Amino acid sequence: MFHTFRVPGPPLSRYISELWIASSPGLPFCRERLLPDGRITLVIPLTANPATLYEGPYGAQKQHFNGPFVCGIQTRDITIDTATQKHVMGASFLPGGSLPFLGGSARVLHNETLDLDAFWGARSHQLHEQLLSASDDAQRFSLLESALLQQLIASPHPAVTEAVARLSLNPAQRISPLANELGLGQRRFQQIFTETVGVPPKVFARIQRFSNLLYRTTNLQEADWSLLALDNGYYDQAHLIREFRALSGMTPEAYLRSERRMINHMPILPPVGCAAAKQAEAKSDTREGTIEATKSSGSKAA
Repeated sequence: MFHTFRVPGPPLSRYISELWIASSPGLPFCRERLLPDGRITLVIPLTANPATLYEGPYGAQKQHFNGPFVCGIQTRDITIDTATQKHVMGASFLPGGSLPFLGGSARVLHNETLDLDAFWGARSHQLHEQLLSASDDAQRFSLLESALLQQLIASPHPAVTEAVARLSLNPAQRISPLANELGLGQRRFQQIFTETVGVPPKVFARIQRFSNLLYRTTNLQEADWSLLALDNGYYDQAHLIREFRALSGMTPEAYLRSERRMINHMPILPPVGCAAAKQAEAKSDTREGTIEATKSSGSKAA
């Protein structure tokens, strides 16, 4: 997969970490498991294939999107297709950064994925048509930046911005003292944080702790889970394993053994009958045939 990134200038940079375009000519699997990362993401397909979400790795279709959609903060893994990833673009919001563009409450996106037109109305369809007709990626980035600037309607509460920064650095810190330090009562802090970020502060911290753990294991072939548990704010190894399974649907050891395209993208082996499975099988047969032909030719020459 090929990625092109653009970091937007101000004021968008206060709310969006990056704009991106991904292209993948073809992947040898139909589905991927996407692990929680604590972000809300705008996704815009640039192909005729609808984006599809499934009920688990081998489950039935759950949702499909023909146009732009918004993926909220997840507290469990989700299964997505790979057909749309042949050409797709999007915007990754900083925690709390989606609210100025989507309005209302980010709470509605907790464990949800919704069409962008639920927030932007007809403007979502217009943007999609413009992006599909664009001549190159540079023009697509410019169109998306312009659309986001037009939708910028508010700024997050400064206390939430500060809380997000502190919890990202230290997910293990207690929430009550944090609210007091920011000059807010517990109920008010919980309310504005959840409305802005999409999940309560304790849940956000839980996801950040998990994300930090994933980064710590990126290049590891084996791990000392007891040590990692202590270093990442878990009570012990058992606590780490429980949390890992709850958020990812797999054990930490299974994650280490898995093939990963990106830190939170886990390829799912294609089920029998899947087009990608047939393609992979055909490629395997071709390789085996080539090897046998080479061996046979070598034997004759000898």
